[in-house]
Amino acid sequence: MESQSGLGIYISKQTALAVRLRRGQVVARVAVQVGPEEADGLQALVRRLAEACAEQNMLSLDASVALDSSLFMQHSVHSAFSHANQIAQTIRFDTEEVVAADIGTMAVGFDVVRQQESGSLLNVFTAEHAILSDVVLTLQTFGIDPISIVPDVACLARAIPLWATQPSLEVGEHLIGVLSHRNGYFLRSSEGAHVTPVRAFLVGRVKSKTALLSREAFATIAAQRGSAIGSLLVFDSGGGVDTAQLSAHLGIDCVEIDWFEQGGSVASAEEQTSDPVDLAIAYGASLFAGEKFHTLNFRNDFMPHQGKRMRMENAMKWVCVSLTILLLALGGRLQAKWYAKQNDIDQIREKLGKSYSAVMLGKKMPRNPTTTLGGVKRKLVNTTKGLISVGDQSTAARLQLILKAINNSYVKAGLQIDSVAISKQITIKGSARNNQGRLTFRAELQKVGLGTPTSNFPPTKKGRPPFSITLSTAPSGKRPR
Repeated sequence: MESQSGLGIYISKQTALAVRLRRGQVVARVAVQVGPEEADGLQALVRRLAEACAEQNMLSLDASVALDSSLFMQHSVHSAFSHANQIAQTIRFDTEEVVAADIGTMAVGFDVVRQQESGSLLNVFTAEHAILSDVVLTLQTFGIDPISIVPDVACLARAIPLWATQPSLEVGEHLIGVLSHRNGYFLRSSEGAHVTPVRAFLVGRVKSKTALLSREAFATIAAQRGSAIGSLLVFDSGGGVDTAQLSAHLGIDCVEIDWFEQGGSVASAEEQTSDPVDLAIAYGASLFAGEKFHTLNFRNDFMPHQGKRMRMENAMKWVCVSLTILLLALGGRLQAKWYAKQNDIDQIREKLGKSYSAVMLGKKMPRNPTTTLGGVKRKLVNTTKGLISVGDQSTAARLQLILKAINNSYVKAGLQIDSVAISKQITIKGSARNNQGRLTFRAELQKVGLGTPTSNFPPTKKGRPPFSITLSTAPSGKRPR
């Protein structure tokens, strides 16, 4: 197990302890307590601890909380599955059958004790939502968002392998009994110094710790079915356990250990705590700081840790707000420029409109006057040059074109015009010198831009071929040559 850096917090009903680790060494710690008569005891305790951490500059985003055994319950539960993911999906249903209570108000964590043919034997820990909510929300108020909240006995299991000296945990199966001023803990060491939590129990004010430990150890060893316990390793922070008497009662070797007083990082703290077990639990809690997804973590089941995601969401919110303000400022500036330009355009149009009305005999200027003015200009130019466009649909313009065609072909065709009738169509009646004269006149009408005429050439009378030529009033799109 590698040493880590982070903030470890141990919370009981009336006392709380926090240690700050750096590369596995305790660099700072604080301890606070509240009286039994104080209102909002747990919230007040956590608030006081967070304030003390802030004063000591111990606030950290990498934090983990060890919950005292008086704040959670432990149960032995059987699961039909062996894989952790499958167990996690059904653990609430299995636990509800054991606790016979509404599991909906509890957070659940579990540890696999033993694999069996029919599934797995589990140690299941349950904590009330109200307790976890008080702890998490109060810490978050001071900028501490614990990654995990785990049972205190599990934190001891993390800390012990770092300090274990003699007897060695590498060989054999050992039961480890640890007594603090308030609680007792049993842990189990298997081959390879792998320590797992077994159970916690209340010490209280007993006359004989030896008798208490003997009774609890006997029940614990009996529950370890199918496993041979080689020895019992005992640590008592009060120093009141008689290991010889304990060994005689249990029938196994009982060895007193001093890991929590002599071991590694705990002893290197600035000053000794009144109970080294509490400090060891807080130290063990800090080792969970980097492990969000652990089966013993209550926060996986209630108020899941959001950590980096929340920080990322807050950062994105600020980025979005900043971009929105920037875009609004840019949009406002562009809109101001557009209004200024539009105002100039309106002033120019108003001035031009007056001139347009004066030139166009009082007509109101249209939205796009260039087309109208361009047409008027072309007409003026054509009139000045004596050119008539077929696009001009006035009667005078059409008659001018007909007259032009007559003048151009009068002599050559020997024309004699009898009548020019104008209604929906233009009908010209007359006669020519010969048939070629009739064709010449019709061709000249096309040439001046009056379109393709419809001609009626009756038989020759009195030596002159008559004609009747009808012209459409619709423009042909041709211009005179």
